[in-house]
Amino acid sequence: MAREDVPEIERAVGMEVYLTGSPGFGGRLKKTPEDFIVEELSLDIARVDDGPYVALRIRAKNWETFSLFDRIARKLGLRASQIHFAGTKDKRAVTTQLIVIPTRKSVDTVKKAVESIKNVEVLEAFRTNVLIKLGDLNGNRFTIRISDVSENYEEIFYSVKTQLDQEGGFPNFYGIQRFGSVRPISHIVGKLLIKEEFEEAFLTLIAKPYGGESPEILEVRNYLLKTRDYEGAYRMMPERMIFDKRMLEHVVRHPGDFVGAFRSLPKPLRIMYIYAYQSYIFNRILSERIRRGLPIMEPIEGDIIIPLVRPLSTE
Repeated sequence: MAREDVPEIERAVGMEVYLTGSPGFGGRLKKTPEDFIVEELSLDIARVDDGPYVALRIRAKNWETFSLFDRIARKLGLRASQIHFAGTKDKRAVTTQLIVIPTRKSVDTVKKAVESIKNVEVLEAFRTNVLIKLGDLNGNRFTIRISDVSENYEEIFYSVKTQLDQEGGFPNFYGIQRFGSVRPISHIVGKLLIKEEFEEAFLTLIAKPYGGESPEILEVRNYLLKTRDYEGAYRMMPERMIFDKRMLEHVVRHPGDFVGAFRSLPKPLRIMYIYAYQSYIFNRILSERIRRGLPIMEPIEGDIIIPLVRPLSTE
């Protein structure tokens, strides 16, 4: 029988029930970045010696996707929006992914510029005539270490596995990282953008405090929430908060233009807020399906079936 004693942070993003009734075995995820390894199963794109783009397979540790792309772009004299990629990756992790950059700089020059960034390694570099976009991948391979588990974890693990085998699989919820690992509010921002409540979306993103952040950041967010002093908040916001500062700077220069503030962000990042709200709705529907005892591994009347555009990787 499904359990509903779900942590509040998970309930807030639509994960409202457990499929199995077994107790958990405790443990910690992402105690270190090396505990969470993500390897993108990229498409095999053409290698063309005189191609207009440089493709890089990069390994990054403890980097948020868009912050990393902003840093790479500045190293190469480009805009972050010019970097093409197939998907975002977890921050507190070691991740590998393919990116494609439109540049006539030599492959070696691009490689050296990217490798000058702390905790970034270039595994492969070549010229191509192919631009990738969001979704152009076969999936991701995860290697996850769970630390500090309870002594009887094996007994609990096999109990849960038996139940999952009987169910035919497990509910594939969108995890916290889809909504923001430190501040899981991306879906709220996405909903407000869809409703065209742009000022509220801006304040939710920039001014809403969340307990997992540093005291320095919490101070800025609380100050802005209470005062609406955008210029003061801009001065207070640390330089490392690249996109927060960019949006604040836009509102300081163009008072009341909250739409323009969002447009100052890379387009893929803006889209992610909408995707997050879609993911929240999916999680809510999946939770309700489990709650009602409906199957999760086979369709029922009323389901919309979407055929795969290409077969999933079997790796």
